[in-house]
Amino acid sequence: MPSNRVRSNDDFNLPENRFGGVSSVVAIRRAIVLVVAVVMGFALIGSIHDSNSVPTSANLSTTTSTTAAPTTVPPITTILTTLPVSQVVVLVANGTGVPNAAAHFTGVLKNDGYTTLPATDTLAPTTTTTIYYQSGGQGDALGLAHSLGLPASSVSPMPATPPVKTLGNAEILVALGPPFASTATSVAG
Repeated sequence: MPSNRVRSNDDFNLPENRFGGVSSVVAIRRAIVLVVAVVMGFALIGSIHDSNSVPTSANLSTTTSTTAAPTTVPPITTILTTLPVSQVVVLVANGTGVPNAAAHFTGVLKNDGYTTLPATDTLAPTTTTTIYYQSGGQGDALGLAHSLGLPASSVSPMPATPPVKTLGNAEILVALGPPFASTATSVAG
């Protein structure tokens, strides 16, 4: 049966120093145990903290990515407004020797809903089809080019002297060139 008596240094066979206390060897052992316990406590607290907030090399992904800084300034974009096609007034002018080409495309555009003026001829022969637009009509001209299957490069601002006798109230002028105008004869038959 265990006794309730408090043990003394004699019970553990610990040597005492000359002042009646525990010897320096025992004091050193106690200090070492205390230091080890404190170090282990800090290590345990640190590992709990690290696992909750800071990734370790064991759980880091090996995938990395880098993004290069842009080397050029992005272009300024322009917002083009367009009107409903019924409000866009178009004049088609034949710049080729293909008969009735302007009349044919005037009919095509009228069927697409555009407001058209009577077909005319250009003042001089043209080599390419160009869609000219009045101020503010670039979006409408690009839409018309798209509907005709022409590239955006075929659209240009109206020159100071238009290539026709009179524009009337046209906002857009389609000056037909040979390659495009020739499709009128193949379609019209």
